[in-house]
Amino acid sequence: MTLSYRPVRLGIYSDTLVPRADGVAVSLEAAGRALCELGVQLEVVAPYDAKSHQSRLPIRSVPGTEAWGRDYRLGMLRPTRNKPEYDVVHVHTLGPVGVAGLYSAWRRKLPVVLTWHTDLEVYRQHYAEIRLAMWVAGKAWRAGLGAPRGYQRDCTEVQNLLRAVDLVVAPTAKVVQQLDDLGCEAPTVVLPSPTLPMPAPSVSATEIRRQLDLGAQDPIVLSVGRLSGEKNDELLLQSFAELLRIRPDACLVMVGGYADRKRVTELIDRLGIGPRVRMPGVLPRAELAGYYLTADAVVIASVSETQSLVAHEAEAAGCPLVVVDPWLFRGHERTRTFAPADPAGMAAVVDQVLRVPDSGRIWAPRYRPAPREHAEKLLALYEGLASQRPPAPGGVAAVG
Repeated sequence: MTLSYRPVRLGIYSDTLVPRADGVAVSLEAAGRALCELGVQLEVVAPYDAKSHQSRLPIRSVPGTEAWGRDYRLGMLRPTRNKPEYDVVHVHTLGPVGVAGLYSAWRRKLPVVLTWHTDLEVYRQHYAEIRLAMWVAGKAWRAGLGAPRGYQRDCTEVQNLLRAVDLVVAPTAKVVQQLDDLGCEAPTVVLPSPTLPMPAPSVSATEIRRQLDLGAQDPIVLSVGRLSGEKNDELLLQSFAELLRIRPDACLVMVGGYADRKRVTELIDRLGIGPRVRMPGVLPRAELAGYYLTADAVVIASVSETQSLVAHEAEAAGCPLVVVDPWLFRGHERTRTFAPADPAGMAAVVDQVLRVPDSGRIWAPRYRPAPREHAEKLLALYEGLASQRPPAPGGVAAVG
């Protein structure tokens, strides 16, 4: 794609960044790299300095601190006289940095895009800080302090945020339904998020089994994701306890950050499944690639996923995939197996999947959507929004 006009100047605001392995950080990195290849002049505002991130994107670091008991950094944006000249602001999270991005765009009357990566209604049930932030925001707005543009007292805090953006990007049709349920009035476009190419495995299946102290034939059930309540890890562990009644040689490998490790380990102990559970923590992507190839099945018990990049990565590795969310199953009937959201039923489905081994799998990544395709569609949206605003010096030319 040849650019014959001044490139779009894009400000991206995010509370997460690679090497964090969450879907927002990974998809943002994939899309950002592709946008840079298209000539977009972008800057990512995030609470990570050069020593704590591995992003290839231009980063404007803002102060941040490790959140106690959590696996993320809490960013803090202070008012500044240095106002970067953006044509469009794209917000990917609704933490402190993301919300600061919204206010920055509103103050400068810039078009703002919000990608709805997270099922906020589910997350607020498990994160007290989200509930507190919403409560404080509601109190302040009703008192006339910092209310979003177009604020209405009879709307919820989330509805008021959504009313004040120019465009919402929904990764899937499931998210569109969620937004409708929330009463979203902003224009919405469905645009699946890309993921980074998975590198070739840096560790062999034999070595992984040795590290996990497993036999060559022990079935491995792999779960990839943060260990926290919104990921439905209680159902996952209960179903694995049921599976051990049928397959006592099976092992559950839980790869991910320990957002709520104490609760998870207590449940494991209570179920008596500790000897057959492994928790190696967050893994480098090259090592994770080896785990995908070694696993006999990948299980996603969460029903809060908006797209689940883990599902795409598992499919790219040719790994059997079991899901309990009907939205993650629709349209993927050939590569995913649906399981009921109850321990015994889910265990029976996983057992059936384990009985059909595929020892001839090879690493053959197939990603969809391609980051370039995603970026081209995003760029068209940015240009459309920017063209509706009075042009800045050297403003963006219309597409065509």
